Amino acid sequence: MLDLFGSDYYDNCDDLFREYLSQKDKDSIEGRIRRLKHLHNINQDDTVIAGDLEFAFAYREAQFTFVEGFFLSTILLTQSFIEKLFQSYFDEKGIKCKRTFSSMLTYAKDNKIISNFIYENIDYLRRIRNPITHIKNWDYTDSLSKRSLESGKDPNLQLEEDAKFAIELFTQIGKNGFI
Repeated sequence: MLDLFGSDYYDNCDDLFREYLSQKDKDSIEGRIRRLKHLHNINQDDTVIAGDLEFAFAYREAQFTFVEGFFLSTILLTQSFIEKLFQSYFDEKGIKCKRTFSSMLTYAKDNKIISNFIYENIDYLRRIRNPITHIKNWDYTDSLSKRSLESGKDPNLQLEEDAKFAIELFTQIGKNGFI
């Protein structure tokens, strides 16, 4: 395999790459097992989602990213999946409203499509996802930086808790819908 500049560097590094990945596997196996057990506990029937390929892959990959410990990706994929569920529902019902996630959530709550409990949880996921995808000021209440600093919690632990919350919400909504 040639690199960007035409050098055959990568073919000579298989052993180096194998050792790196082997060490990474050893260092992360316990956390992955713990997260896989948690995922199994919240999705024992191994729900499968039907829909377009992006939708189905997002459902599967959100679970994989959680198990692997890619917590920002977990938050992004779970929120994306839930937003797409809302868009699909609104299209199916012919509901006319602005197609931003915030607008759809507010419409769904105001028109009793979802309960206040579901609204609060999905909106929290939306708010913790926002600073991942949009530049926010330091004083944005739901940024990882601000929440970690105010709680005194290690940002890595806070992010894992956020991902755990996201995967639990996502799994329940994927299995049961949001209504």
